[in-house]
Amino acid sequence: MEIANAIIDRIIYEADNFTVASVKTNNNRFVATLNQRCRKGQKMNLHGDWIVHKKYGRQFKVIQTEIPENITSSDIEIFLQNIKGIGPKRAKKIADTFGRDAIEIIEKEPARLKEIGIPESTIERIRKEIVENKEFNKIKLSLLPLGLSLNTIKKAYDKYKENTLNMIKQNPYRVAEDISGIGFIKADEIAKKVGIEHDNVYRIQSGLKYCLYQASMQGHLYLPITTLCNTASKMLGISYMKVFEQAQYLNHIKDVYDDNGNVYLAFNYDEETFIADKILRMLNANVKEVKNVDKLIQEVELKNDIKYADKQIEAIKKSLNSNISVITGGPGTGKTTIVNALLYILKANKYDVALASPTGKAAKRLEETTRKEAKTIHRLLECKFDEKMKHVRFDRNEQNPLDADTVIIDETSMIDNDLMFHLLKALKDNTKLILVGDVDQLPSVGAGNILKDIIESGKVPVTKLDVIFRQKGMSSIITNSKLINEGKKPEFNNKDFIFYDLISPQQIVQEFVKELKSGKSLDDVQILTPMKKTDIGTLELNKLVQEAINPARLGKEEIKYGEKLFRVGDKVMQTSNNYEKEIFNGDTGYVKRAYTNDDGVRCIEVDFDGRNIKLIEGELKDIMLAYAITVHKSQGSEYDTVIMPITTSHYIMLKRNLIYTGVTRAKKTVKIFGNKKAVNIAVRTIDSSKRYTGLKERLNGNKEEF
Repeated sequence: MEIANAIIDRIIYEADNFTVASVKTNNNRFVATLNQRCRKGQKMNLHGDWIVHKKYGRQFKVIQTEIPENITSSDIEIFLQNIKGIGPKRAKKIADTFGRDAIEIIEKEPARLKEIGIPESTIERIRKEIVENKEFNKIKLSLLPLGLSLNTIKKAYDKYKENTLNMIKQNPYRVAEDISGIGFIKADEIAKKVGIEHDNVYRIQSGLKYCLYQASMQGHLYLPITTLCNTASKMLGISYMKVFEQAQYLNHIKDVYDDNGNVYLAFNYDEETFIADKILRMLNANVKEVKNVDKLIQEVELKNDIKYADKQIEAIKKSLNSNISVITGGPGTGKTTIVNALLYILKANKYDVALASPTGKAAKRLEETTRKEAKTIHRLLECKFDEKMKHVRFDRNEQNPLDADTVIIDETSMIDNDLMFHLLKALKDNTKLILVGDVDQLPSVGAGNILKDIIESGKVPVTKLDVIFRQKGMSSIITNSKLINEGKKPEFNNKDFIFYDLISPQQIVQEFVKELKSGKSLDDVQILTPMKKTDIGTLELNKLVQEAINPARLGKEEIKYGEKLFRVGDKVMQTSNNYEKEIFNGDTGYVKRAYTNDDGVRCIEVDFDGRNIKLIEGELKDIMLAYAITVHKSQGSEYDTVIMPITTSHYIMLKRNLIYTGVTRAKKTVKIFGNKKAVNIAVRTIDSSKRYTGLKERLNGNKEEF
């Protein structure tokens, strides 16, 4: 039998997975035994039988429990919006009129929908869809009160089918790992609603992994065990020892990897150890001979009317004499000139060379400077989204390596641990890999510190270019970037490196508009700011610029998504990799359409460099306006003019590598708005924050240091 809406009033006895509780309903109070742990105040439907215990008397033996469905009119409205032929307006009208009984009325008394103006042809289509999808609809209606979106429920149903409800209610933390769109925070909310204990082991385990995931968002590949357990203990409100025990258990089952007290998510550990092993294998593999190097260098000098400095020749020869090497230096130090010489020499030796960079913009710039095809690393590795398996695959890998004899990667400072792992998997041990980049820029947005770790390991041949070679008509951006990198104050002028005292955010917007009016495009002018928040952060500046250059107009499409407003003509940026649509973190485009479709789903269509990509609902969280972006998001890009607010309100972000990275994004003009005190603080402050990575130590085989 079933006893609905029972509430656990008092715990009488509790052991592992067994509870004796005093239970109350609207008109009764009794003792129940349950084969699970419970908490006081928990509400549930009980399925079982009445028994008479020899010692304790009459009690209800519970065989199964379920959480009562607390469906609201708003849940019904959300549910109906997803039914073809209804849409937001009709869904609201049906929910307001019939409330929680709407689904039953549609199914059993559909003619009543005529009362509120629903056409007869539409009514039959609605009824048919609800009747034919009864099982899935029941699951949707049960999960909507838990705060899950219809899109997330669909993903869960695709994976678990009829077991979806049980999976989510028994262990939402496991589901959060399986299904994108839930995550630990949402799983924790669900767990509270369905009565999962505060100190449930799955909650602690999931919380530990969530802390490691959050750390990876800050660039870390691991956390020291004490740091991890302290962080998780505070977040979960659970004792340190209970958290520590579960960390040990996760290590035992290889969900995390404890490497001498440094705890990694398992895949981060596997990738980092592979990168180190692969680099060492490449260094020890036979090096293919490159002939006539000195003669060919002279030919390049004659052809281009240049004379290579000793350091540049050293970089060329190091790169040709090793299977893996690094060329690092700031703007104007001759990196591109060296790459062009390498291309000439390798072509003369009939080498097949591939050029690549982490972002589309960086790849395009590399192609322009070398006049040779360059790809993003993702496209070089033939990265695809597998529709059937719902995951990303790289078709170039150990079983199907790249055909190229040499791979030259530009903007290597942007490469994170995961991308380096996939790149190295696609190379044979004796393929030449030449890594070009500026180690003094900000490190990768993703976890890891690849370029710095490789350089500091001392294992890989490295050439550091520190002399500026561009002399004739040289931009002061180059000389100032060198001064900044040396910890010296930049020299402002009224020509191409300009300083303005900042009075209000509107100044920045006015300067942006002025640049556009001078004939420059939205691709030519970029506001770069250290942070998202504050009145001169990306969020506020984007709103102001949007209103100034792309205001609302009758007939112009726009949609609101949370706090974001997207309007046709807006410049936008993708903020995470979307492998399914083949758009990646940092890709920019322009909104061509912004609308709500017939099913009530908000959509935008964005032109990403000639490709028109349609994005819907959940995907919009990864799109932002891009008139103003953070300096981090600008890596790999280059703009004619950079407008950069720097004030003491950004104090926590005022670091040398941040201002250096921002300044070096400009080709012709840098305009800094702020106060000189903040600029001087940034120039003087070396970023001392440590990224927890182990590649340097692994390459050295130095476990003690690690």
